[in-house]
Amino acid sequence: VTLAHETNLKVADVRKLADVVYSNSDIGAAVASGSFRTMGMIVAPCSMRSAAEIANGVTSTLLTRAADVVLKERRRLVLMVRETPLHSGHLKNMLAISEMGGIIAPP
Repeated sequence: VTLAHETNLKVADVRKLADVVYSNSDIGAAVASGSFRTMGMIVAPCSMRSAAEIANGVTSTLLTRAADVVLKERRRLVLMVRETPLHSGHLKNMLAISEMGGIIAPP
């Protein structure tokens, strides 16, 4: 949904840019393991739903599971949150992520 509203790209166009594509429901994918070596992870854009799940350790999707692993392994996690205005619940979740070592980078 976001892709269609924010760019002229189709999903197929974005997939062509990737070396590997995983389903967001595949929480057992290689990228969801601490043994999958990365320098970190960027979530761009990051919805408040995803930020809330990451802040509270909810790992219901590959995105939130991989982010949880990145934090656990003390690697860099950057979230480019997209919603405004923010209410105190959003700010608390972002503070929790920051306290766990994540970086909040509004666009």
